[in-house]
Amino acid sequence: MRTQMVRVWNKKTEEMIKEAVIVGNKGDKITLIEILNDKTTKLWFVEPKDIEVMHPTWFKDKNDNEIYEGDIITIKVDEDDYGCDLGEIEFQNGIYVVEYINVATHPEYLHEITLEKEVVGNVYENPQLLEIGQN
Repeated sequence: MRTQMVRVWNKKTEEMIKEAVIVGNKGDKITLIEILNDKTTKLWFVEPKDIEVMHPTWFKDKNDNEIYEGDIITIKVDEDDYGCDLGEIEFQNGIYVVEYINVATHPEYLHEITLEKEVVGNVYENPQLLEIGQN
């Protein structure tokens, strides 16, 4: 069985658990193992209401960073580098999409975007990026 690495936003402590595996539950709490480095882990027992789980999309950005649900990315507008759009990664109807923040358009399937993309933050640690499209 393949173990899926996730990122977890802890709402109580307002910290991101960058690499974690959900291993089960104990009573009313979820058990997470945080991977700190090759030899060190940390065990977390958290209530489901206190966390947001960010699943990997299995796509990477231009810097070889994994793109996760909840990430905010920039997408080049064209090959000539005349600007970029900003979007949030969401899971909708069984597929990962980009919900554009600064452009009034329909969501676009992440797997169909061929132009360069880069993770610039996420909705939990960088909520100010979501406000760009509201101005």
